[in-house]
Amino acid sequence: MPVHVLTPQALDAQLQTAEKLCQQRGKRLTPIRKQVLELLLKQQRSLKAYELLDLFRQDQPGAAPPTVYRALEFLTEEGLIHRLD
Repeated sequence: MPVHVLTPQALDAQLQTAEKLCQQRGKRLTPIRKQVLELLLKQQRSLKAYELLDLFRQDQPGAAPPTVYRALEFLTEEGLIHRLD
C-alpha cells in the first residue's frame, strides 16, 4: 500500500516537471518514456523491468523488452528515476 495517495494533479505535476527538465537539457520525453515514467510513478514502488513491461503491454500489446529497457535507461541517465540492484 502506498504511503500516500498520488492524486491525478500530483501525477500530472510530476510528469510536467520531468518534461520541463528534459526540455531544459535539450532532450525529449517521448510518449513511450513518459508512459514508462507514469507507470512507475503510479506504482509508487520499485518494479522489475518485466513487471513494468507487463503493465506497459496493457496499453501497447506488442511492446518488446528493448522498448522498456531503452526508456528506463533514458530516465535513469536524466536522473528522473534510480536503478535499484
